[in-house]
Amino acid sequence: MRELERSRLKTCIKAIGRADGKARVTFVDHGNGLYSFGEEQLLEDEVPGFGPYSYWSPTYESGLYAEFAMAEREAKVIIEWLVEAI
Repeated sequence: MRELERSRLKTCIKAIGRADGKARVTFVDHGNGLYSFGEEQLLEDEVPGFGPYSYWSPTYESGLYAEFAMAEREAKVIIEWLVEAI
């Protein structure tokens, strides 16, 4: 049963950062033969009594793809800066 559970875990298989370090795309293997990707941007806020606070916020989540290559091709079309980063 443990082997079956492990095969269904999502795993980040590739991450690409934008040149300025303020955005990244991650590619995920869903463990069931499907893949997806998402973009995140680094945001900064001021927290009263604490100071500056940086965090990653999702800006795009793809659908599911039957092949990693399909997800990667679609990411290059949707996320403009990614073409320069690869």
